[in-house]
Amino acid sequence: MDTGGYFIKVVKIKMAKTVIKKNGKKQKFNQKKLQRSIKLAAEQVKLTSGIQNTIVKKTMKEVLFYLDSIDEVTTAQIRDIVLYHLRSMNPAVVRAWLAYEMMKLSRKKFEI
Repeated sequence: MDTGGYFIKVVKIKMAKTVIKKNGKKQKFNQKKLQRSIKLAAEQVKLTSGIQNTIVKKTMKEVLFYLDSIDEVTTAQIRDIVLYHLRSMNPAVVRAWLAYEMMKLSRKKFEI
């Protein structure tokens, strides 16, 4: 193809992924929300900001790699991927994530 001397940059556009919540509702995947939750768990363990950032980046890379091959994902699947990779990097962050998760669940029970 003759581009008249111009370079053409081909960009792969990814479709927005759909997350299926526990209650069956669907919503667009929110990368920032997941990053924030991983970061908060790492902060609870009092890791340096450099280590926190590394944990967030590596975990997000794995989640996004998985999401690249599918259109829909459940929150449970995302959770499993995150916990699997956090466990291999820093088990204390897994404990912090699970403790926060339990706190959220107990709050919901009292809201009913």
